[in-house]
Amino acid sequence: MKNIIATVAGLILSIAFAVSSVYAEPASCSAAGANCRAQVKLKAPASEQASFMAKCAAAVQQCKASCNGKTSVYVSNFDGSQHPTGSCK
Repeated sequence: MKNIIATVAGLILSIAFAVSSVYAEPASCSAAGANCRAQVKLKAPASEQASFMAKCAAAVQQCKASCNGKTSVYVSNFDGSQHPTGSCK
């Protein structure tokens, strides 16, 4: 019984860690752009990927342009989500 409880608890902690890692904020505008490109590859139809990749690149440039010296906000053109960044790079 203790082994089952330990296994279930370990599984729950593993899932919680995986979910928190997926939703972690990007470290920089460039990192957010890399996340965007990865999402495009996973979710967009092949025929539309080039268009979405260009939008990811434009969002990176906008993120860098709107930087206040320390942080910025990356707005994904793929899904409209907003991601505060810890760096403007």
